[in-house]
Amino acid sequence: MIFFGHLGFGLQIAKPLFRHDELKKKRAVGFLLLGCVLPDLIDKPLYHGLSWITGKSGAELGLISTTRTFGHTLVFLFLLFVLARWRKSPALLMIAVGTATHLFVDHVGDTIGHAIFGSPFPTQYDEHGISLNIVGLFWPFLGNRFPVFPFEHIMQHFDFFRRPHIAVGEVLGLIFLWKDRVVRQTVRQWIKERLWKRAYSPPRSKSSG
Repeated sequence: MIFFGHLGFGLQIAKPLFRHDELKKKRAVGFLLLGCVLPDLIDKPLYHGLSWITGKSGAELGLISTTRTFGHTLVFLFLLFVLARWRKSPALLMIAVGTATHLFVDHVGDTIGHAIFGSPFPTQYDEHGISLNIVGLFWPFLGNRFPVFPFEHIMQHFDFFRRPHIAVGEVLGLIFLWKDRVVRQTVRQWIKERLWKRAYSPPRSKSSG
């Protein structure tokens, strides 16, 4: 999955974990959807930023050898849940659950898609025969390394839309978002509060000093 797949599938996976009134709270769905894409918002800019600065890619970058590094680890997910618990924050809990769906969708989607259509990158293993995708997920406990995905520029990610399971996942994710009542209500509320009122509310009069 790339974007809409993570949002749509992540939302459908996470919704049964919350009561309807929790999801209807202000910004609740927004925080949940943020979590659904948070790992990519961290790791993709990290990789491509380093690649752009150094002119290197893949294994040449050392530990940051892929667009799935720290934000795609169970350590990061655990820290999010600990922080949510410590701060007693419903918003952080929504973000943490959304992040959990991202990791789930990534690994399940890759497993199914690669089994049917093959992988754009050869499967990589460590010296113990463990997949580097698993090593990266459990970083740093199984090793201090991640898989090597040698993206040379960010536009290469759009090539993945040519892969059937990615394209179908994005379309289905967009449909899930469009058909979700809570998402539609949240969007309407945001438009009403942020755009409509700002555009049509009378200007405030300046107090004379």
